[in-house]
Amino acid sequence: LMWEFTYSGFFSAQALLFIIGFNFAMIPIDGVLSQAVREELLQVPLSTACSVVLFIGTLGAEDFSDFCEGFFIELIIGIVERLFLGYIFNFIGSVSERVTTWVKTRAWFWAAILRVTGGRIHASSLTRAAASADEEEDEAELDQP
Repeated sequence: LMWEFTYSGFFSAQALLFIIGFNFAMIPIDGVLSQAVREELLQVPLSTACSVVLFIGTLGAEDFSDFCEGFFIELIIGIVERLFLGYIFNFIGSVSERVTTWVKTRAWFWAAILRVTGGRIHASSLTRAAASADEEEDEAELDQP
């Protein structure tokens, strides 16, 4: 289906924009493929097939200069993607994971936020409720033989 689209007049009129768009669309598609098959040895042929189809898309150019322009733009995007985008996405993922962990483990932070914002539950009632729940558990354990 994509091969047929690349040979259409609509594609050849805006070939560079489509080539750039398809290259950036392949980033999430590679992620979906890797999660779907859950095995690197199965994902590589699928990803390679998609990349070959994208490369064949440059054949839909109107003339040789458009073909060369599309080829080199695709080459530059591939180099930039391999050098920088992988590092940037990994960095963003690790930072977001650390922020999520920090937020989940900082009860004192959320108690301060509740005090400052005047939330419905105040920190003092939280500590009293937790203390009374602990006392009830202790009494229940003592009552059992």
